[in-house]
Parts: sequence; structure tokens; C-alpha cells
Amino acid sequence: MALAPSLQFLGWAGNPLALAADALVERYGEGLGRVLVTVPGARVGRGLAGELRRAAAERGLRAWTPPRVLTQGRLVDELLELDRPTADRAARTFAWERALVETLGAGGAANDLFERVPPREDRVGWWRLAERVRTLHAELADEGHDFAMLAAPTDGTTTEREVRRWAALAKVQKRWREQLDACGLADPHDARNAALAAEHIDRAHAIALVGIVDGPGLLRRALELRVTLGAPPDAFVLAPEREREGFDALGFLVTEHWRQRALHLAPSGAAPLSRWHVVRGPLDEAELAARIVAHRVGGAADPLGDLGARGDLGARRDLGARRDLDASDVTIGVADEAATPFLERRFAAEGVRARPAAGEPLERTPPARLLASFAAWLDGRAAATAAELLRHPDLERALDRRLQPAGPAPEAGLAADLASSLDETPEPRSIPALLDRVRIAHLPERLDVDSELPIGVHSEDRAPLLALFGHLRALAGALLEPRAMPLRAALEAARALLVDVYDGHSLTDEGEPARVTREALAAIGEALSALEHVPAPLAGEVTPSAALELLLHALRGRAVPPAPDAQDVPTIELLGWLELPFDPAPVLVVTGFVDGSVPTVPGADPFLPDSLRGRLGLEDDAHRTARDAYVAATLVATRSVDFVSPRRTREGEPRFPSRLAFHADPEEVLRRMQHALHPTPLATSATPAPRARSAAPYTRPTLRPRGVPSVFAVTDFAAYIESPYRYALERLLRLREVDDGARELDAASFGDLVHDALSVLSEPALATCTSEAKLHDAVLARLDGIAELKFGRAPLPAVAMQIEQARLRLIDFVPWQAQRALQGWEVVHTEWAPSERAVDGQMLRAVPLPMPRSQPAAWLRGKIDRVDRHRATGRIAIIDYKTGKRAKKPDDAYKATSRKKDAEREWVDPQLALYCLLASELLGSDERPPDLGYLSLTPDGSVWSPAPDTWHSGDVIGSAVELAVHIVSEVRAGALDALGNVRHFKGLAADLIGVGFVVAPEGDDDETLEGSAAGAASHGGEA
Repeated sequence: MALAPSLQFLGWAGNPLALAADALVERYGEGLGRVLVTVPGARVGRGLAGELRRAAAERGLRAWTPPRVLTQGRLVDELLELDRPTADRAARTFAWERALVETLGAGGAANDLFERVPPREDRVGWWRLAERVRTLHAELADEGHDFAMLAAPTDGTTTEREVRRWAALAKVQKRWREQLDACGLADPHDARNAALAAEHIDRAHAIALVGIVDGPGLLRRALELRVTLGAPPDAFVLAPEREREGFDALGFLVTEHWRQRALHLAPSGAAPLSRWHVVRGPLDEAELAARIVAHRVGGAADPLGDLGARGDLGARRDLGARRDLDASDVTIGVADEAATPFLERRFAAEGVRARPAAGEPLERTPPARLLASFAAWLDGRAAATAAELLRHPDLERALDRRLQPAGPAPEAGLAADLASSLDETPEPRSIPALLDRVRIAHLPERLDVDSELPIGVHSEDRAPLLALFGHLRALAGALLEPRAMPLRAALEAARALLVDVYDGHSLTDEGEPARVTREALAAIGEALSALEHVPAPLAGEVTPSAALELLLHALRGRAVPPAPDAQDVPTIELLGWLELPFDPAPVLVVTGFVDGSVPTVPGADPFLPDSLRGRLGLEDDAHRTARDAYVAATLVATRSVDFVSPRRTREGEPRFPSRLAFHADPEEVLRRMQHALHPTPLATSATPAPRARSAAPYTRPTLRPRGVPSVFAVTDFAAYIESPYRYALERLLRLREVDDGARELDAASFGDLVHDALSVLSEPALATCTSEAKLHDAVLARLDGIAELKFGRAPLPAVAMQIEQARLRLIDFVPWQAQRALQGWEVVHTEWAPSERAVDGQMLRAVPLPMPRSQPAAWLRGKIDRVDRHRATGRIAIIDYKTGKRAKKPDDAYKATSRKKDAEREWVDPQLALYCLLASELLGSDERPPDLGYLSLTPDGSVWSPAPDTWHSGDVIGSAVELAVHIVSEVRAGALDALGNVRHFKGLAADLIGVGFVVAPEGDDDETLEGSAAGAASHGGEA
């Protein structure tokens, strides 16, 4: 007669790890050394080992040997005795890939399995399919199922299409096993099932299951075989005896019991909903978590009783000042990983480290990111991916070492060395700055070590860029080969790349960055070795980019362990949901208590829908719900726990509280529904909590540029009028945000393209030309020449389309120009600037502003798009080109202050009027005012909008000059703090002043950038 398993209930009173250790020592005594202790996870195992030493010492055990502590996955391999070497995950995946390609390529089976299959040469695409099928096989094999078994259903519930699908997979599986067999390898899942069927199982060791309440079918079947053979396991269940109905003979959960069991969200004696908090989103979630910790540990005011309370978590002495608890007694449960960065930032603001116990995902570490950037660049050599690659700080340092063997100078850095071959040494610049400058100006589609740069790339940029790519070519080595190569050779090239990049890197430093890099390189080395040992018949040949992608796939799911505690920094652990039951911390806050996280809701599975999973005994929704109900009940019963449910994601998508929150009788469910519909507001109160640090209001940086400017561009004044603060950022401090993801011309660059094409009109043969055909050919030829010069012969598709848009606008312009020539006007200048003169020790094209005698001299500089002269009258016309979507009128620059008929006007943009002062040397002694106007080259045609006569008769021009003088005085006096119109603050500039946080954003209009101060520098003026 088979012996029954021993079932011992640890209870819910006390430290779970201590309870388990005491029970194990009591059960086995000095015989612990022959026991295989199985725990839910490696972290539990580490904690249990320490508690076992404590328990053994307390009971006076002397001649005892610690047991082997295993995870449940490792236990299966310890129990079953396999008779053949097994293939590792990489080899199995390659075998699946080859089997899929060979089988699906032989017929129409692909339609039965997948909607589409990748091309034969797409190794990464096939690898992804192989991973999916490998995972499917493993999950079914753990329950003793096979694809062929599912292709022959006996219950009549499988459709004809599903039968065809499983039959197709069975063919692939048969070919896959043949592939492994040819290499002398076996699948570990098949080998385990074979060992189980042959009863090749270890009986020498005692088995102790500690907190194992669920597991794969293979584990259950192995344990049941041990029971049959008279060697049953001992199960130590984290629950009291009164919960016996919720567990079977092995200590596994009884699904229906826990699905139907009511869940209390607060400990006995507390208000039923006092520990369940519904908040608006992740920011409030992190804020409330910090307040709860301060209240439970530091004795701060009730986080909900005083809405102004902020937890005083700033130092360890504060955390433990009021009770005998500190940060080590607190755990934050993270059921939804999206909350992690919010929690880290919120606790960091209080001087507390929130440490994810899972560590840093390997794919986020610098070496893995370098491999990912290289793979992306190799696959197409796009300019955008080149910029991302060369921005990697570790690669930049490696290039620095190659360009400067003696070590980078502390001031000049890489730039001076890059420019050493140039006739003129430019200002110091970094690799990203060099790439940004070339990409913004020329928008190349590709940046390759062998690619041809656009002709218009300046020599000061061309030489450094070519030198840079030469060294990149040496670093990349064989990875630049365009053809496929054996996998091993490609991986050797990847290894050589990492060695070259990190040779000389400060890997021995004690800091966290160096530790993460060391750990990551070690893990990547292991993955490289695993892939290099894949049998050659399975590995085949791959392109270098595909090899890097395969390596990155092999790294998924792995992590760099978290850094150890720092003595001077309080640390709070962030743990996943399933790790929480055995965590010993007495204070717990569970974040992400929402459906989809507790319990998880996996995406739709076309192979294993939930109904089929239930029939096959696989983990399904019912099982996950029961497991998570048990976890929640355990948490409430064993410690101080608060649950936090955010109503929305960071992106604003709705979230719903965990369905477990509604496991109650109908009347209580109604109360909980009402509670869930009213999120807790966490608005700041004027009354701070005792000893809590009040939140400092956000203050934007005060701008105090060094030096007083003496030269002003004609575009500066509109920028100042719109926003003095932004003017100081962009015009005085020369700060700008670079968009390295540009795939098309911005409004300013598009305007430059049109302006440059129209500059041909000043040539003598065209200045008075009335022939539309001649004008047409000349203007479009100039456009084509400029486009090829700037963007090469094969510009980006969007840029090519914009060039065609510019062509259409110029074609519409030609009749207007011919008609103007017929009216007697000739083009005398394009892109005109004043004559050079000495200004502050340098030669500038500028004219003096009429400053008061009490102030230093100031100068006005700029360029006028076009100057015409009437051949008969000698009258001068100053024309400013505009390329916005709508025609611009001078009245847009000199607007009425209200809608009243006689309302006063004020300057929004005095640039056009200031041209009269700028062009004073052209006008000479002529008392007649020049014609002023905008020529708008819109998509709907060219529109000439002259300034009204009142600009001259009412001394409007003079008021523009007076305004310019006044603004110069204001700038020199430091009047730069006013925000003005924040409508055009975007990106980092908006973040800097707090738009959307402390500054209300204004409604935008559909003016183009060209019509704003930001674009004015490239449209009729010089910044």
C-alpha cells in the first residue's frame, strides 16, 4: 500500500521563512543533509538557508548538514534520471527553426499554422516562430501531451481547422526530433517524460515541498510516482490547518475552493475597506505608497486623513525614529511593472532607494544596448540608426581611444583630433553633435562606412565624419560583411567587437555602472558560448545583423542582479506578486492591484485558447485566479498590507481593480464597487504632516546670460516680444533642442530650400526677364542643383516629396515674376546684407541702431530676401518671402490691440519695418519710402501683400525702430524672466518652464513654424 504524503500547515502567524525553517528542523533534525528542499523561487531559497542556520543553532544541532535547496524546476531534473544528453534552449530553437522551414516550405501547411511566414532569408523571423513553437511544445510536454495527440481528438470539441493545425505541427515536431537525433541530442521534455514512464526516478532523497502550491504537470506526476513507489514527499503549506479544504494531498491548491472563497482586504478588527486604496494613476499610486510607508513605519500622519501628508522618508533615522522598524522592514509589491519607475523616483525624492529585487533586465544594460544598436544599423545602414549607435557612450569612448591614443584632452575631447587633418580647426564638438549637424542639414537616408556623402557636406564636417567611419569600420570588423556567414564566425565577430569596445573601460570601478557592465558582459559571454556550441548542421549561416538579433533573443528574460544594500542609504525592496507570500517584511504595500496584473490576463493564444487549456490541465484563467486569491489571503493574514489600484495607466488608458477585490458576498460587493468608483484625491493640502518636508514649489531657472549683447538680428525683436524667457534661452544662451529623429524637412529648412532656389533671380540674365519659359527653367534648375547638393541623388522619400512641393510652388511663382518684370521691376539683389564695418573688433555686416547717448552702441544685422528697383521711377521695393501654408499680410505683424474700429496697433513682428533701417545704404538720400511687402509662396499660389501706405504716413516705421531700441535696453537691463506667450514652447523648453505642470498651455493655431519667431531666422532674416 502506497504511503500518503505528509501535509504540515505552517499557519499564518509569524515570519513565513522562520516558520518553514522551524518546521524543517523539527521534522528532519540532523538528517537535513539528505533532504531536497523545494521552494517557489531562488530568493526564498536564500532567505530560508539563513533561517535554517538560525533554527538549527537554537535547537542545538551540531552534526548537521544543510539540505540542498532547489526551485521546483530544478527538482524535476534532480528526480528524473535521463539516459541521453539533452539539447540546450539555443540548440532546440535552431532545430525548430530548421524543421519549420523544411516542413512549411514543402506544402501549404503554413496557412494552417500562421497567417504569414517570413521570407527564407529572414532568420530572425523564423527564429521568433521557432521560439513560439518551442514554448508551445514545452508547455504541452510538461502535461504529457503531444502535437500528434491533439491532432486526433476524441471528445469532438476540436474543429476541422484546429485538427489541421495540430497535424501540421505534428509534422514539424517529427522533423524536429529527427534533427536533434541526428546531432545525438534529445529534447529535455521528451527525455523527462520517457524517464517518468520508465520509472527512472530518484528515491534516495527525502523531498520537502515548502510553499509549493502549484506547478507544472510533470512535477505533479513525478511526485505522484514517488508516492506510488513508497517515497512520498513532505509538504509544508503556508496556511493554517483550518484551510485544509483548499489543498490536495500534495499541498497543491484546490482551484474551485480558492475561486469561491471570500477575500478580506483588511485584517480582523480594521474597517473592511481601510486597506484598499483606489487612486487616479501611477503618479498618485507612487505618492500614496510613500505616504503609507511613512505612516506605517515612521509614524507620520494618516496618509488619507491628512491629504497634505508627505512621508518623511529622507533618512534612516526618520524611518526608524518613532517605532522599532526601518526601511528593511518594508516591501513594495509590484504587480504591474509599469509602476516601477514612478516608485523609484518618488522614494528617491525622499532619500530612499526602491530596489527592484528582480534586478536590471539584461537587454537594458549598456553592452546589450550596444549590440541592439549595432544590429539595427547593420540592417539597412540607415542614418537614424547610425546616429543612435554612435550616441552610445561606451562606443564613443572606444572611438575616442582610437582617435586619441594618448588619451582625450580634458577640454577638447574628440573634436580636436577629428579636425586635426583640416586646414582650419573648428570649435570642439562631440560625435553626436557632428552627426546631428550633418543629418539636420542634409537628411541622408544612409550613413555607412562606405556610403557617399552629399556633395554639400562642408569640408569641416566631411573629413571628421570619414575619419570616424574609418575607425568604426575597424571596430566592426567582420560584422560589416554583407553576406551570410557561419553562425560561429558571426558570433566571434560580435565577441571581438565587445572586447575592442570595452578594452580599457573602467570595469574594475566599485560604482554601480561598472558593476552592471561587468555582470552584463559575463551574461553575454555565457549566451555567446551557448550559441557557439549549437551544432553546425542546425546553426547554418546568418547575416551579422541576424546573428546579433539571435544573441539578443537569447538574453531575453535574464537580469543583472540588483546592487547590494548601501549602509548610508535606506533600501526598500520591490518584489513581484508571486514572490510576496514568503517575504519576511512586516509592512507591505501592493501596487498595481488591477485586473490583468492580479490575476494576469495573457494575450489571446491561437493555439491554446483558455477553454482548451482547461481541458488539457494547463494553467488557465481559473487556476491563475485561484492561485492569486490564495496569495492575497496569505498577505492579509500574515502582515500589515495595503492594496493600491490605479484607475488609469500612464498613457491615460483605463484600468479596473483586480477581480479579487470583489470576492465577497453580494452586499459587500456593492460597497466595494462604490469604493472603486471614487478614487482617492491626493491634492496637496496647506497643512503639512508633522516632521514632513513640504514640497518645494517648482521654480524655473533664472536666466542671466554672461555679457551684454551689442549686435541684434532683425528677428530677435519678434522673439523677445513673444517670450523674453524663450528669447534668452535661444538667442542669448544659444540653447536648442535637436531632433535627431527627423525624417523630413522642417518648416525652416523647407523655406531655405525655396529661398535658395529664388536667389538665381539676381543674375543679370534673369533680373528683368519676362519669359516664363526661361524663368521656369532657371529657377527649377537651381532647385534641382541645390537639392542634389544638400540631400544627394537619393533623398529620403519624404524629402523627395517636399522637393516636389517646392517645385510646384516655384512653378506657380514664375507667372507672377514674369508679370512683375513686365511692369518694369528688376531684381537688383537677393539675400542682401549691409556692407561690412568694424564692430567690436570684428568685421560685421550691420548698421547702427539709434541708441540714446547714455547707452553703449548697438547694431542691427540681417539679410533681406530680395530688393527690386523700378526701371522707370527708380523706386525701391523690399520683398520678404514667406513659405507658410497661408498667405501672410503685413497687418499680421502690426496688429490692432482689440476689435474696436479705432483700436491702437502694436508690433508683433517689426522685422519688415526694420528692413528700412537695415537698407539705409541702398535707399541713400531718396526721401521716398520703399515699398515693403510679403511675397507668400503658398500651396495655392503666389500672393503679393504690400504694406499699407499708413506705415509711412503715420510713422509706423519709426515706431518699429523705437521699439527695437527699447527692447535692446530691456535686454541689457536683464528683463528676461517674463514667459510671454508659451504657445510655441515645446519639448525640453516646455519642460523647463513647467508647461502642463505649473504653467497652463495655451491653445495653438495652425500657423507654421515659419510664421513664428522660432522660424523667422531662416525666413527673411539672419539669427
